[in-house]
Amino acid sequence: MELTLAQHKNTLIDLELQVHQLAAQKFEEYKTTLLQTEQDRIHSEQKVVAEAYFEQWKMEYEMVIRQDAIKKSQAVTIGKVTEHMVPYFSGVFPYNPKEARFIGSPIDLIVFDGMETTPENISIHFIEVKTATSTLSPKQRAIKYAILNKRVEWKELRV
Repeated sequence: MELTLAQHKNTLIDLELQVHQLAAQKFEEYKTTLLQTEQDRIHSEQKVVAEAYFEQWKMEYEMVIRQDAIKKSQAVTIGKVTEHMVPYFSGVFPYNPKEARFIGSPIDLIVFDGMETTPENISIHFIEVKTATSTLSPKQRAIKYAILNKRVEWKELRV
């Protein structure tokens, strides 16, 4: 009987141990599930807050962005008009407007100085018109240096 009682005690101890292990396992599963659920909830709330801040930012700065785009567009338009009109500004353009040819890209004008008055002594000028603080593009800069370094030729193509 003592032996049976000892076996029942051992069985009871084993069962208690299994119950504690199972309880610990279930508790860890619960913690993991609860943690993941809480992280998902926090992430969702943060996403909603971030989207609200972004929408607020867009509303506050949309007008500023639009006005900036309009200013840039106006500057480009003024520049294009100026490129066409500069030959007719007598105080600014030192050449005869009849001798200027508008090209537009990559440079604005070529002037055949003397073509109307002394055709045997023409000089050719490449003109790039800039307004305000605009600067030469890389292509325009390359053309400028090609001209300054006298890498200019005359070619005649017969077709």
